[in-house]
Amino acid sequence: MNDTSSLQGVEDTLYIPLYARIYASKRFPNYFYDEKALLLENHISLKKIAQNTFEYFNMASVCRQQMIDKKIISFLENNHACNVVFLGAGL
Repeated sequence: MNDTSSLQGVEDTLYIPLYARIYASKRFPNYFYDEKALLLENHISLKKIAQNTFEYFNMASVCRQQMIDKKIISFLENNHACNVVFLGAGL
C-alpha cells in the first residue's frame, strides 16, 4: 500500500480525478462506472481528498474526464494510424 499521507501540494491534486472516479462509480454506477478506479481504492489513501471535496466537484471532474475519453475514442475510431499523447492532464 502506498502511503500518500505525507504528500502536500501538487502531488495531492493528482489523486483528485481518481477519487472522483471512485466516488461516482460507487454512488452512480448506472451513469458512470470505472472498475479500475475501484480496484485502486484500497491501495492508496484518499481520506484527505475525500474530506476536502464536495459532490459537485467530484461529478464535474468525472464529467470532464468522461467527455475527454469519448472524444479520444471517437478520434481513434476515425484515425486508425495515429498516436494520442495526453500531457499535463488535470494539472
